[in-house]
Amino acid sequence: EVFNKNNTPLYKIYSDNDSLLIGKNGKNLKSLQILVGQAINKEINQNFKFTIDINDYQEKKERNLIRLAKNIAREVSQTKVEAKLDSMNSYERKIVHEALQNFKNITTESEGVDPNRCVVIKYCETEE
Repeated sequence: EVFNKNNTPLYKIYSDNDSLLIGKNGKNLKSLQILVGQAINKEINQNFKFTIDINDYQEKKERNLIRLAKNIAREVSQTKVEAKLDSMNSYERKIVHEALQNFKNITTESEGVDPNRCVVIKYCETEE
């Protein structure tokens, strides 16, 4: 199936053999996306952004990441102690920043150098 997500084509593949296609921690899926992207970019001679998702793996991963970020943000709001999340790629960090951008008394910032770059969730006083 093909969808449009944030003005980017999303190709959803459904398979009975998803573990082989996704791989450990999504490595095969990421490789598949890179290979398909290179083939398309070579064919059309320009950068074409798209996403491949297998059996909603990416979608579930995003939902879990948003849920985790919000739970940690609530904890930071209560304790006023900042929390450093595990290292993430730029796409995952963007998801966290967007999920918490309207969270009261919370700010986020990326810290470190790739591949060890992570999001830090901090408490901040807001004036009302």
